[in-house]
Amino acid sequence: MSKPFTVTKERLKILKLLHYWQFATTSQIWQHHQATKKIQNTQRDLKVLSDMGLVRSFPVNAELGRASELCWLITRAGVEGTLGKTYGTQFARKPARDHIEFRGVELLLVRKVLREARSKGDKWQLFLPNKFNQANPKPDSLWDRTPQTVHLIKSVAWVEGIFSPADYAPGKMDWQGKQVIFTDERLSSIEHQIRGSAVAPNIPSALNDYMAVLETEKDYIAIPIILAHPRAGRKFWNSRYELYRKLGHSEYAVPLVIFSDEAEFTDIKDELRKHSLTAAPINKTVLALNKARTTLYNQKDYLRAVRSSRR
Repeated sequence: MSKPFTVTKERLKILKLLHYWQFATTSQIWQHHQATKKIQNTQRDLKVLSDMGLVRSFPVNAELGRASELCWLITRAGVEGTLGKTYGTQFARKPARDHIEFRGVELLLVRKVLREARSKGDKWQLFLPNKFNQANPKPDSLWDRTPQTVHLIKSVAWVEGIFSPADYAPGKMDWQGKQVIFTDERLSSIEHQIRGSAVAPNIPSALNDYMAVLETEKDYIAIPIILAHPRAGRKFWNSRYELYRKLGHSEYAVPLVIFSDEAEFTDIKDELRKHSLTAAPINKTVLALNKARTTLYNQKDYLRAVRSSRR
């Protein structure tokens, strides 16, 4: 008698990946979650999940027949029955081939920050774009901020010397003997303090690109990351230029533009430079993050020296 199928820890990871990213190919799933094992392990897990009715697949290159790699989608049973989430039509749509290819780039960026950068000793975090829908509407006011905006406000305030993670460290007590916590009121107070700077009024409330964050006992660094789609058009670039208009022209924040291939930004590099946006191919993501961090450290030191000279 064969054993009943179960959702193991590894299979649950696959379901969670497909729930957030909506689709991915067999090799993309393998590279992201099980690269230390043989790809056959991933294929086996996907086959089991398919037999359980939790995922479904279609060929990426239908013209190749059975030789084509498969792209995977999570089913209603996978979303509602296993994950306990709300199923939407976005999970039913088959993506175009260029979107499937770009999914590999997005997953590679996550690995670059959370694995490669962290392997060098820096505990970077990566906050992914929010999936806005009826249940999670896009912020429409200054006070209804995305997590990315909150991180950027803290980072700008850290550069200006009016915020430090040490002020909210475990064991840090207020005058009443209570643990000091970072509240919405404190965030609003900090934002009000930095509003007079050259960059603060242009921190978007609905910032929704990737955000790399490095928080230590003393430092708080947030780096916005614009991941460029190979087919990004004028509308995409104009929206990003407007969004980061003053941020890019200051040293309070260093927005990065990451391309999947160095050749991709050859035609646009002069335009990016004009808007003070730093570009790098995805294989140099860690190097670009470290350079951006150095820029913010230097600006913080410069502002500290200016304040000291005025005393």
